[in-house]
Amino acid sequence: MLHLVGRQVQVERARLVTEARGNPACQQVDVGDDTIAAMAMKDDGSRCDGFHWEDGLGPKRSQDTHPIRTILAQTHMDTLRFAAIITHLFLQRFQIIMTLRIIATGGTFDKHYNELNGVLGFAESHLPEVIARSRMTIPVELQVVSMLDSLDMQDTDRQNVLAACQAATEKQIVIVHGTDTMRETAEVLGAATSDKTIVFTGAMIPYEIANSDALFNFGFACAAAQMLPPGVYVAMNGKVFTWDNVTKNRAAGVFQAL
Repeated sequence: MLHLVGRQVQVERARLVTEARGNPACQQVDVGDDTIAAMAMKDDGSRCDGFHWEDGLGPKRSQDTHPIRTILAQTHMDTLRFAAIITHLFLQRFQIIMTLRIIATGGTFDKHYNELNGVLGFAESHLPEVIARSRMTIPVELQVVSMLDSLDMQDTDRQNVLAACQAATEKQIVIVHGTDTMRETAEVLGAATSDKTIVFTGAMIPYEIANSDALFNFGFACAAAQMLPPGVYVAMNGKVFTWDNVTKNRAAGVFQAL
């Protein structure tokens, strides 16, 4: 049995209480020393099964087996990911709608190939098409902050990205960024205290060019943003890194831990 420990328990309990009390579907929320109980309402006004959290065990429904039991029995994972899954199941249970904010800053991902001169440059973002092709079923808000090669990004540009994240009402954010200085921008955001999950991603090959890694990286980052706890991350090459433990291996063309 996997147990939540220390700070993770406190953070997760506080988040669950906040989500429950802020949801109009929750008729009643009771908080004990080591438990959280909530009662939801069906559309017809009748009560439905209660929801119960117990420290060390996670959430469960009061009258039958909750899917979390299967996760507890079959999955071995670190406490951070476990806490994130608990939150995800809780949001689903009480039908809280999550919106994902996508922030475009440019980078190779969004470059266009000019057939006349063979030069890669910027025009309109590819992201509306990328989002449509991804067929995501959660609401998405797209915000274009800049269209820059990351080697051309200045401190003011990074502050603009930070400001966009701080102003966003969404708690889950994906930032499409050039790979050369992705870590530098992630460091600026990582140094700022935030209760949001922010995931950077990009591409080694432009989206519109054959065999691009852009679409995969985008989908992977969107999934990671929904599952990870608050923090700043880089999602590339099928791996997730924290902002302070990642580097681009230019020779190999991949991101790796320090």
